[in-house]
Amino acid sequence: MIVHRRGVKRTTVGQDPLEARAVSEFTVNGFLHERIVYKWLTVNGFRPDVDFVFQSSQEGGRLDIGGMVVDFVFPNMKIALNVNGPQHQEQLRGRKDDEQKSILREMGYWSIDLDVDTIANAGAFEEFMRKKFVYGETSHPQTDQDPQLQDELELATLRNSAADMELALIRWEQWY
Repeated sequence: MIVHRRGVKRTTVGQDPLEARAVSEFTVNGFLHERIVYKWLTVNGFRPDVDFVFQSSQEGGRLDIGGMVVDFVFPNMKIALNVNGPQHQEQLRGRKDDEQKSILREMGYWSIDLDVDTIANAGAFEEFMRKKFVYGETSHPQTDQDPQLQDELELATLRNSAADMELALIRWEQWY
């Protein structure tokens, strides 16, 4: 019997659990963790190209913010969300990220980094996203200076709370 040096070939059974939490590659062109964030946003009432704009780093930078690569931009809320893989731990990449955050801050954006380890842990990911986008974490640096932005953030929080209640009612109706 000859066994290949990689070991006995085993068939893959079932779907990758992370892939099950993401939108299809045919729906959105992006990396797996970006597609998981995209699905969470759409399931929780955020509308693509209205509430947020998605662009994978595979597609290059955005012209509207100076050619920077930002995965998710929430123009009304002035939030920039980046999904950071392990390459962002490198020293040079870290300096580039810090520079990008500084530029975004000068443009009035709140820059949020989300690492792939947090996304892989379903509970930690849910908690992180709810703190930032549902409960309206109050640590936004621009809200003290911009009352209109504070109103927009509160409106987004109310909209998401209404969506949560609607989902709860649907689930309740299914049981009764």
